[in-house]
Amino acid sequence: MDEENDGLLSQAEVTPRAGWPVLRRPIQAAAILGAALLLLVGLTLASPSFARSARLSGILQLADKGIYPLIRGGTRIYGEDDEDDAVCVGHVLSSGAWLAAAALKIHAAVVECDPSRYGANVSQERLVTEYRGARPGLCARDIMGHMRDLAQTSMLLEGAATACGEDKIENIRCTTAVTNTLRQSFHASRFASELDVYCPLETNIFSLYLCINRVEGVGWALDAMLAGISASARYCGTKEKRVPQLDVGSCVGEIFGGAAYVAAAGMNIWAGADFECMSAQDPRDLVNLTQKEKDRINARCALFSSGAARTFAIASSKVTEAAGHCGASGNTACGRSMALGAAALSGAAEAMSIMRLECISPMSCCKETTRGKFVCDCTGPAIKDIRKANQVLRKRCARFTGSMLKELAVAVSLLSEGASECTKQDTSNFACASFVSGALAGYFFLVEAISRTTIRCKEDLDRFFCSQDIGFIGESVDLMTHAVGAALRDCGFGSTPRKSNWLSYGRRFFLP
Repeated sequence: MDEENDGLLSQAEVTPRAGWPVLRRPIQAAAILGAALLLLVGLTLASPSFARSARLSGILQLADKGIYPLIRGGTRIYGEDDEDDAVCVGHVLSSGAWLAAAALKIHAAVVECDPSRYGANVSQERLVTEYRGARPGLCARDIMGHMRDLAQTSMLLEGAATACGEDKIENIRCTTAVTNTLRQSFHASRFASELDVYCPLETNIFSLYLCINRVEGVGWALDAMLAGISASARYCGTKEKRVPQLDVGSCVGEIFGGAAYVAAAGMNIWAGADFECMSAQDPRDLVNLTQKEKDRINARCALFSSGAARTFAIASSKVTEAAGHCGASGNTACGRSMALGAAALSGAAEAMSIMRLECISPMSCCKETTRGKFVCDCTGPAIKDIRKANQVLRKRCARFTGSMLKELAVAVSLLSEGASECTKQDTSNFACASFVSGALAGYFFLVEAISRTTIRCKEDLDRFFCSQDIGFIGESVDLMTHAVGAALRDCGFGSTPRKSNWLSYGRRFFLP
């Protein structure tokens, strides 16, 4: 239920600290401040002095790099409506995975909407959590997630209808734009419902890391939803494909999405400086800390520090993109891609901070309780439990190793794209580097997702997140097929003009 407790804490250790204030007010204050600042920037960029500048026709929403309905990108620049076997295969396989995920979320809703599964007196087999107040948020999350997965499946099948056959569906772009708007609205609602689960301090499932993650999710989905509304108005009312110079929906979406990421960056900095890093600990407590406890503190400090860098980089990319959508002129695509490349590198650092504990510190039958003092229990049952725990650690190590490599591949892909945009050399050699790296990112995401399922899709399965992992398997395969198809069109052609649209990376590709 808690997304592996952010990779660093066992269930028993997720407890609120006495020094932490209730988080609702800091979240609201940070979000309002960030929204106000970015709204001011957006209004400035949308002013007549900017609007009178040269027409900007190449700025595309992060989730809209391809022409609808093929919004994943990696399609032909010319003849984007033509039959495309790679896109066809990817969309069909991914739609099956997300349909299975939607079915699993029904099971999750049946369990997590049941009030008899909450409370202190519930048996361990039936228990969801002792905190009864979590039920509305978790139940809403499951329902909204189910609706989102159905919309995702519909979008993929709509794309497959275009890529798999010669016969084209009339008004398919309008249909997909509306479906995408619904999908993102369900996605934003899902993240918003979880804020009340993970953010209040008084709950026993409070997690600052997951709270920040959900703030990010609301911002990302809200941005994409408003962009979808703009696309719906554009495709359903006209046959215009290009994003106009002043795209109000995307302009507002990028501003509020950026505000959420500014808030998330501030919360990461606050958490690291005031609670997680070694400098924030009581000096009297440091004397008796074991080496493993010090490693854990350092790992969490690195986790929140790199998280602050990642969220700030994504906020920067959204502000840059807002400049384009709100009417400014200039090469904003260059800054956007470079900022997202930096975000992916920071995401790799986040994954490595977790790997420091998951991959290097296996459990043993002797534990250091205080500095220099050990307690050993090397009996048969204890050894059996330790071996079982170390098997889980190895799976988690594989999961975060795959995540780190995925982030590095995404960084190379986006930096290659940025190099093309910043130097204005729109050639196949840059595209080839980006697409090959994108294929590797999809492969490593597949490794990550499969490793997740080995942990969370067992007999005592974590229903909601197991369904997410199955969907991620489909998403990784979809990206791989798009990237491979694009690479086959562009690799080996040197400095000739680029032939495929750039790839589009979803939010999960920037998270460890």
